[in-house]
Amino acid sequence: MQERSAISLSEEIVYMAGFLDGEGCVRIARANFPWATASGNRRRSPCHILHVSVANNCREPLELFVKHFGGQIYRRAGGPRLREHFRYQVGNKKAALLLEKLLPYLIVKRAQAEKGLLLGALLRRRGRRWVPRDVLEARERLKNEVAELNGQYNGHGFTTYTRARQQEALARR
Repeated sequence: MQERSAISLSEEIVYMAGFLDGEGCVRIARANFPWATASGNRRRSPCHILHVSVANNCREPLELFVKHFGGQIYRRAGGPRLREHFRYQVGNKKAALLLEKLLPYLIVKRAQAEKGLLLGALLRRRGRRWVPRDVLEARERLKNEVAELNGQYNGHGFTTYTRARQQEALARR
């Protein structure tokens, strides 16, 4: 059995960039979290989350991402029609750090990474204060732009993949 020669940190970074380009996803999600105001009323504060994930049937390349940037690897068991596979996932600050380091070497996911880094600049900790409308609008615009780059946004907030799956399900009934 042939041993793998040690590779440098810069070579690992370039390798991970290529792996993210081919097997990864950069996306921005929005969630609403309720919290109490000073008057005791409950309000919803929109929260935008930067996600980077990479999936593969082999765990070893994903462990490089964990080694350099933290995050988690999730295993999905195989079945009769599906091979076992793994998904690396990291969010917000760690995702921004990952994108910052890999950005010079990204080709396919470059635009998504740039927009993800712009979102990172808008995600400054604000404590319990309400996020200003202009910041929320900028975050939402970045979310929609990344979704469009990923081929998920059709102008109405639905993913084209989901719409196609819904139409197929209706046709089968």
